[in-house]
Amino acid sequence: LVGAEMCIRDRDKLQLGYQHTTKGKFSDALSVFQSILCSLPFIVVESRNQINEIKELIDISREYVVGLIMELKRKDVQNDPDGQVRNAELAAYFTNCNLQPTHLVLCLRSAINICVKLNNYGIAHSFANRLLDLNPPANVVNWTKKVARYCEQNQLKDSIEMRYNARNPFTVCGYSFTPIYRGNDAARCPYCSQTFLSKYNGQVCSVCQIAQIGKEVSGLQVFPSSRFNK
Repeated sequence: LVGAEMCIRDRDKLQLGYQHTTKGKFSDALSVFQSILCSLPFIVVESRNQINEIKELIDISREYVVGLIMELKRKDVQNDPDGQVRNAELAAYFTNCNLQPTHLVLCLRSAINICVKLNNYGIAHSFANRLLDLNPPANVVNWTKKVARYCEQNQLKDSIEMRYNARNPFTVCGYSFTPIYRGNDAARCPYCSQTFLSKYNGQVCSVCQIAQIGKEVSGLQVFPSSRFNK
């Protein structure tokens, strides 16, 4: 399809994905963002702005697909007594995704609640500080400050070890959904740029479901239609 028509359609789908996420319809939202990733390679673009828009749509959709998959996995273990640490880890990793501020507020509130229940007050406090930095509504600010004080009263101690270090930048592996900290070996999808542990080299990307992880190719190349009409 021609770029203008396709970009408008995918922008509408993006808003639909946002709406599903806000309403907690995570499976529906996941389907929408995955469909955007699958449709973008077939666009014929007409301008530099459309090229940039396609790249932005890929980045946004990738972040939401990874985050929503983790949230669905978290819900599968949240009521399992043996899955409480994994429940907290997945909630923590979700906050690492580049989401819309309103969705990040929801993620951080969820992660705070889960970590406080786990008696991981230091980690919960770090999430509270991040939440306050987003300038949320007054009622959220008041709630967050109360939780932060409660964590401080408990000396910011973490009772349970988690595979999460807020001080060390990381990306999340799109297969294992565990952190890949800076400096560790990683592979990347040549299309959507999702990162993976190197052991997943050669497998189909679980995020875009299009490209082969670690494949040495040029990746997504976007050209304006005028290049081919000379």
